[in-house]
Amino acid sequence: MLRSPTAAWILSNEPFNLNTRSCGTEDYALIPLDAGLIGWADQIIVMDEWQARQVNAIQIEMNRQSIIIGDDVFQQRPVLIANVSDPYDFKHPQLIGIMTELFNQWIDEGKL
Repeated sequence: MLRSPTAAWILSNEPFNLNTRSCGTEDYALIPLDAGLIGWADQIIVMDEWQARQVNAIQIEMNRQSIIIGDDVFQQRPVLIANVSDPYDFKHPQLIGIMTELFNQWIDEGKL
């Protein structure tokens, strides 16, 4: 529950400086994932495979419905899977270290 807001916080700060949003795929999420957030995003980062399936199910439905984003028909967004477990508190130093290392690797690989 606290991995995504930590990831958004890391990516919105130096050295990444990205415009980020955090949301959840569970019913109890403070900000639930929806088509509007997916349409807003250029790229989507999830913490595990289950979340990736949730995102892709919404994207498939958006494609099926030919949703318009701006002036164009919706195009599926890339989904990166962090594979980070969930035992950490928000901004836990170990979680920050794991995610920062991963995000730097993704930048080096041209994924982010």
